[in-house]
Amino acid sequence: MGASTRAALETLRSQVASVAASSDLVSGVCGVGRAIAQHPSLLQAMADQGHSAEERVALLNGALKSAPSDVRDVVALVVTQSWSKPGDLLAGVEELAVRLASMASDSADVTGELLQVGRAIRGHSDLQLAMSDKRAQSEDKMAVVEAWVPPERASRYVAPDTLHQIFGFDFLVVDWNAAKMRDVVQRAIDGRHFFTH
Repeated sequence: MGASTRAALETLRSQVASVAASSDLVSGVCGVGRAIAQHPSLLQAMADQGHSAEERVALLNGALKSAPSDVRDVVALVVTQSWSKPGDLLAGVEELAVRLASMASDSADVTGELLQVGRAIRGHSDLQLAMSDKRAQSEDKMAVVEAWVPPERASRYVAPDTLHQIFGFDFLVVDWNAAKMRDVVQRAIDGRHFFTH
């Protein structure tokens, strides 16, 4: 990581603290990040320090005008920074999305979910290979992550514009103990009302 990127990330971290985070904003930032990643020339132009910050923001607004203005305004925090290389700008968008996601939800929930996902990935070699495969599309990896949610949050992911499925990963990682297994199954049953129509 170059010096410019380190400085940009530090600035970004301080700027994000004042943003009013929401799940819609996080989804929008992730969508913009995917759109930028799919167009290398756009990424190159947004990271080009030969253009002023205002010109790069104008490019963002012109190229991604279908994105909500609040999403573009937040992504502009990344675009206005100086990055050591274009790929670092994408890393900045990713960091922005992660920070907004942690601000938008209860931090205890986020920490617990990250630890649970990490344990499951480390505990299953096939899952570990799939998630670490550099050739795999990020959308495919995200599908695995979206499919793993606590039952009470399933309604965020089982909707017309999402993956339409969840999987009982909790059952994969529960200790081999009848009471704990029963609790996991009961939580899934109790959470069912959150996403049935």
